[in-house]
Amino acid sequence: ESILSEVIQQQGLALPLGILLPPTDFHFGPPPHILVTSPRDVIKLSETKLIDPNITDAERQTLEESAESDGMTSALVDDLAGLGTYPAIVSDSSSLRNLLRTAAHEWLHNYWILHPLGRNMWDSIEMRTINETSANIAGNEIGDLAFQLMGGDLSNLANKYEQPSIFSHWDKKLIETRKEVDKLLSLNEIEKAEKLMKEKTWELRLGGYGVRKINQAYFAFRGQYADGPASTSTAGKDLQEYRSYFPNIGSFIRSISTVSSNKQFLELLQEKRAG
Repeated sequence: ESILSEVIQQQGLALPLGILLPPTDFHFGPPPHILVTSPRDVIKLSETKLIDPNITDAERQTLEESAESDGMTSALVDDLAGLGTYPAIVSDSSSLRNLLRTAAHEWLHNYWILHPLGRNMWDSIEMRTINETSANIAGNEIGDLAFQLMGGDLSNLANKYEQPSIFSHWDKKLIETRKEVDKLLSLNEIEKAEKLMKEKTWELRLGGYGVRKINQAYFAFRGQYADGPASTSTAGKDLQEYRSYFPNIGSFIRSISTVSSNKQFLELLQEKRAG
C-alpha cells in the first residue's frame, strides 16, 4: 500500500500535503466469482452477480444451467483478479507484478467514483468500457512503476515470464473466434456460433490455455476490456492513443477522470489529434 501510495503521489494525484483520496487500502484474499449473463442471439452484457469464491466447478455448472434454463440466455461464472470494494480485494495467487497491477486497477475504480468517469460508469456500455479499459491501461502502468520501485526488473521479467509469442497466439485465436461468432449471430446462426465456441474452448484448453468456457457471456464480460482480445470495441486503440498525448500516466488519469460520456471522450480525443 505504501509503495503504491508513493507512486500515485509522484504522479500528482494527491491532495495538498500528500493526502490520497481514497487512501490505498486493500487486503489479500480470494475475490468472489461473478455470474455473467448475455442473450444467446447477441453478445451483450445483461446482468452480473457476485458469487461465493469457494464454490466447486460442479456448482458453477449448476448456476450456469439454471440461468440458461429459459433457452434465451448464455451464462458464465467467471473469475475475478480483484474487486473494487473498499478496501479492495486483491488475489495474491499471481506474481508480484500482476498483484500490483490489480491493486492499482482497483484503486483507480475507487478514485474515479469521486469523478465524472466513475459516477457515469453505468450510464452505457461505452462508459463501462472506457472505465474498465482506462483502469487496465493506467493500472498496469502504475503497477509497473511500483514493481520497479520495489526492485523489480521489467526487462528480464518480460523475457523470462511473459512469453509474448504465446500470448500473441492466444490473442489471435480469441480475436478470430469473436469475429466469426459475431458474424454467425448476425445471421441468427446461434447453434453454429455456440458449436464454434465449444470447439475453440477445447482447442485452446488442449493447447495449454486455462480457459474454462467460451460463450456469449464470456465475450460480453471480457469485451468490456477493450484492450483485450475478447473485445471488438475501438475504445482500446482510442484510449491507448489518448494516453500517448500525455507526458505521464498521472496527467492521463486526471484528464480521463473528467469524462462523463462517450461523446465527450471522442471530442477530447479529436482535440488532441488536432493539436
